[in-house]
Amino acid sequence: MRIGFGAPVAGAWATPLYLGSFAERAEALGYASLWSFQRLLVPEGSGMEPVYRSVLDPLVALGFLAARTSRIRLGVATICLPYVSPAVLAKQATTVDVLSGGRLDLGLGIGWMPEDLSKISEAVAVVREAASAAGRDPAAVRIICRGVVHAGEEAEGPDGGRRLLSGSFEQIREDTAGLSEQGVTELFYDLNWDPRIGSPSVTPEAAAERAGEILAALAPR
Repeated sequence: MRIGFGAPVAGAWATPLYLGSFAERAEALGYASLWSFQRLLVPEGSGMEPVYRSVLDPLVALGFLAARTSRIRLGVATICLPYVSPAVLAKQATTVDVLSGGRLDLGLGIGWMPEDLSKISEAVAVVREAASAAGRDPAAVRIICRGVVHAGEEAEGPDGGRRLLSGSFEQIREDTAGLSEQGVTELFYDLNWDPRIGSPSVTPEAAAERAGEILAALAPR
């Protein structure tokens, strides 16, 4: 399984300094990819997570990262198509791909919903069956998954048990191996949803210190 990293694009650590430095460190540590995400609107009083209050544009951020890196792939998960012009998006994405030397992975969607990783194998099966029906090699299809990490604490999952990718670093690594067995070909650890990192209320320095420790501890072996 390939291991990627969610770039600092939301909350306190989403600054030019940390966006560039974390990208360079992730590349040096052997991570396979860097990922951004899109969030355009947050309805006032909606109760949505604090991370959504301050999010950099995904493609502009990746264009910035293209100039700070040379090998690591650059992805966005995902662009919500109903909100954008296909022609403008195509031009923007192609520009990032050209400037990065062909390193862009563009994720497209029509909305969003909470992730339930414990059932990822069911979704993988649907995708691979559809690929086979279309005459494509199911084994060649990339299954890329965002992994919202809660390091150092066992967060509760939707079924009441421990949420996957929470707890100790060893538990997180074991969960990663389990996701690989379920058909996931690439997982990127995303810290933007950690309230001590992605929340606008923490200091950039404190957010970066915590994120740096997790980045190093979960680096690909």
